[in-house]
Amino acid sequence: MTESTLRLAAAQVAEVYLDAEATVDKDCTFVHRAGEQGVDLVVFPEFHVPAAPQWYQYDDRYDHAEYYAALYDQAVDTTNGPGVLAPLCDAAREADVAVVVGITERAPSPSKSMYNSQAFIDRDGTFLGTRRKIAPTKMERLFHDAGDGSDLRGFESKLGTLGGLVCGEHTNPLAIFATLAAGEEIHAACWPAFPWLDEETRTRNVGIRTQFHAYAGRVPTVAASGVVDETLAETLDKPEWAGIGGTSGIIGPNGAYVAGPNVEGEGLVVADVSTAESIAGKALHDILGHYNRPDIFELRVDRSSRSLLTDVDETSG
Repeated sequence: MTESTLRLAAAQVAEVYLDAEATVDKDCTFVHRAGEQGVDLVVFPEFHVPAAPQWYQYDDRYDHAEYYAALYDQAVDTTNGPGVLAPLCDAAREADVAVVVGITERAPSPSKSMYNSQAFIDRDGTFLGTRRKIAPTKMERLFHDAGDGSDLRGFESKLGTLGGLVCGEHTNPLAIFATLAAGEEIHAACWPAFPWLDEETRTRNVGIRTQFHAYAGRVPTVAASGVVDETLAETLDKPEWAGIGGTSGIIGPNGAYVAGPNVEGEGLVVADVSTAESIAGKALHDILGHYNRPDIFELRVDRSSRSLLTDVDETSG
């Protein structure tokens, strides 16, 4: 890690529903705003580009196949680079801010499958890549395929090694350990909006899991969750949801909130976090070193990419 103090931000922002380009344009304004505040890393919510699969059950305009097609049409194609996220890369470079954003990602052609992914962008605008959620949850299974172990890793950035998990992955202790053991120094936790839950429940559900990751790994953590704005609430015919659903915050290496959680409205949650606290915390519990027992425990991760077709050279016998 190259900085002794990091200024981190969670962007609690509603997507422009099922419109990837408009959502990215909106996000660019928040990246520039973060840059004006001297932020080093800003994290956006899960599913953010272009929409959450959960909204399908509230949008009466679509049946399942129609919603799938609408989501796929706006999904992010990263086969040859950032695709529709390119303006976000430009904004990151201009603002000197690293970015992590939740996306629905298209599988490479000819597949029409989609993934719940996180996209990583360095502060110089370099598109670092994506990682895919390893197991879709509940409603997501209607739209998203499972990722594999090939991208369960850290992304080397100018801030240090960035890692991330999505929503319920923070419940999986093996995924948590694999992410930390990959060298993660800063953690991006992407969460959806939970407008159907009361404030206490959603704050507890997000807080327990995200704070545990920060504490166990002694890593500065950004928890960015979605929120429902008035336009989205009107589209879903849920006016009572306007302005709620969020649980965004910044968590220090000691597992305590440094800022947030913000439970209402759109905006940036910003805080400075000392990376020196990571060392102090690991003096007590270093689960990647002296507080582990590799002679007893071993975690094996298959980092090969999943393929449906394997070509065999007939001449090799």
